[in-house]
Amino acid sequence: MSDSLKEIPIKVEQTPPNGKKPGDEETISLYAASKKIYPRSVKGLFNNLRLAVVLLSQIVFLGPATAELEWPSGSTV
Repeated sequence: MSDSLKEIPIKVEQTPPNGKKPGDEETISLYAASKKIYPRSVKGLFNNLRLAVVLLSQIVFLGPATAELEWPSGSTV
């Protein structure tokens, strides 16, 4: 670290015990309010192709697992 960075002056202000400075009546936010994000509907060839690939990959991945499951034959009510 260079010597010039070691000698940076810092101003320290004393605050009253209750934590408020004289003249502080309101709190100011340092961040802007976030904007809402709304989903859009997607249509088209590439979305349909994407859904087909996802469905096919899930069938290939989960197909053997579901074939080995034994389903109960009685009513579950």
